[in-house]
Amino acid sequence: MCKYLGFLFIYFLSSSLFGSTDNPQVLEFYNQGKESADNGSFTQSLRYLNQALGFLRQSSSTHPMRIAIEKEIRIVKGKSLVARY
Repeated sequence: MCKYLGFLFIYFLSSSLFGSTDNPQVLEFYNQGKESADNGSFTQSLRYLNQALGFLRQSSSTHPMRIAIEKEIRIVKGKSLVARY
């Protein structure tokens, strides 16, 4: 019984210290970033996407949400450069 309590304590402590990858704010910032990019507000879009990525700093580099956010950041940066010239 004590082993299970210790495991649960370590699990909850690590998730609170290092952040959860299932945070609903990540998805909200990601969606706001995509919407801003579709409206042509690339600077605001990058702000939202960087905030979303900030929640996933401690996650694995192969985390699907992290990959999607990094991909969207590259797309928005490209659209921003094309719109400028």
